[in-house]
Amino acid sequence: MKSLEVKDFDDIPNYLARGTKPESKVLTAQKNISPDNILTAITLKDRLGKEPELGEEIALPDGTKVRLIRAEPLEDKTLYATPKLFVRQPRQPRSYFDQDKMRELGATISTHGQCDPVHVVPVLFPDKSVRFMLIDGERRFRIILNLDIPYVKFLVEWVKNEDELHERSFMLNLKEPHTVFEISDFYASAIDSRMRRKGMNEGNAVADLSKSIGKGPGHINTYLRYQLIEPEAREIFGNKIGAGSVQALVDEIGKIPAGNVNQVELARKIMESPFATRGTSAGQVTTAIVRKVVRDSLYKTGAISRKDKEERDARDGLTKLNSALYQSLQAIDWLDGHQKLVQPMIKQLQQRSAGKAPDILHEDIRDVVDGLRAWVTQVLKPAMKFPPLEIPDGAPRFSDRLENRKKQLSGNVLREKMARVLVFASDSEDQTPVTAQEIVQILSERGFMTDTNTVASNLLKMEEPFLQMGFEMDIHEVTRRSQEGSFRTNRGRGDRANVNAYRVRWSEGALAGFKIDVRLKRN
Repeated sequence: MKSLEVKDFDDIPNYLARGTKPESKVLTAQKNISPDNILTAITLKDRLGKEPELGEEIALPDGTKVRLIRAEPLEDKTLYATPKLFVRQPRQPRSYFDQDKMRELGATISTHGQCDPVHVVPVLFPDKSVRFMLIDGERRFRIILNLDIPYVKFLVEWVKNEDELHERSFMLNLKEPHTVFEISDFYASAIDSRMRRKGMNEGNAVADLSKSIGKGPGHINTYLRYQLIEPEAREIFGNKIGAGSVQALVDEIGKIPAGNVNQVELARKIMESPFATRGTSAGQVTTAIVRKVVRDSLYKTGAISRKDKEERDARDGLTKLNSALYQSLQAIDWLDGHQKLVQPMIKQLQQRSAGKAPDILHEDIRDVVDGLRAWVTQVLKPAMKFPPLEIPDGAPRFSDRLENRKKQLSGNVLREKMARVLVFASDSEDQTPVTAQEIVQILSERGFMTDTNTVASNLLKMEEPFLQMGFEMDIHEVTRRSQEGSFRTNRGRGDRANVNAYRVRWSEGALAGFKIDVRLKRN
């Protein structure tokens, strides 16, 4: 059988500048590691336990079959081993390693050593030898190899099957965001595995994955559409394209026969555009550039007609107007004193809908017109006021209490991010609560994708951990536009509905505690 030495990682590039070495204090710290915490191939067998629990069999990339095993005596301990005791995970979710980010990580590890342990699960080979399969920490492991550091710091976990291993790896890797395509590949692989191994149909597989990772089926299905983008085009984009721009690309080419679209050439043209990333904080390609480059290229190659291109451009213009109107409606004071702008806009749009625009756009224009009218009726309505929260003397900011007690959320990434939105609402000057839809929008702006149903279900589950922090959920009924978040709703243009809005308040127990503290200080 093949010997599993570091040479199995020979294809890993050197991300660091030539001559980069770990500082002497890092090597000294390695030498001072307690021998009891260092595992070798020999001592590992002795510390597994007499009859370790066996999990599923997994095939490595070279075809070797290994079995997941549980090493309960080693769990919850920080341990060390040489890199040759580690093997790769066959379905590693991360495939893109940003050169600059890897250099930054290399500088940190060479100066301070490996701060965070990698997560592993033991695997048993046919020759009865045991190694550790990486669950999380591929980036750190690669840098440790580059620096030739003697020992890898790790934590042992137990996962009993390949699907659980794959999903655990994906969730742990969220510390350094995945690319859009890595997320898409993870979803596709997880769903394919459920269909193949559990006999599920695609709908049930999506629902099962949704329940497992806390993401809505709509979110998962959206990312599955990104499988349309070819591997060569993905490599060109790297991490320079976000979900919105990939969605735009898929929308533009999705209905065109594959033979009529050169995705690699389109990707090159998009990335070579001088305005591709202008105005974007993350240096990612803008949706507008994607649409323009793709349409121009498809028109020049004859993949779409002039009329088709004009219709797409016109629809984009209406979508942008629609979006701008909705955002302005959210900040309704903008229109106060500017109503004279609205009537000419309505008149001009009505003229276009009378035959001066492609027929396909008539309904869209009427939707915007109705939205404008609904907007006018809302302009002079006073903003809803909410009762002020009781903030006793000596009480900290809600956000400070959250940071001190967020462990009550059990490391759930989504709920931590939602909690930050809620405490920010309570700490703000006007203390305005937020709806589930507004939470989704805020998280999206911060680079975390979810959906309204997922947020709503998690809000219910946060009540108990909030009580442990001294919070209660403060819920108010508010009037908002329908969930589509747009004037263009199906035959219900301009519809508004009553929905719940959320913020946090101090619980009765916390309020009583603050009052006691104040009395004690006075005495």
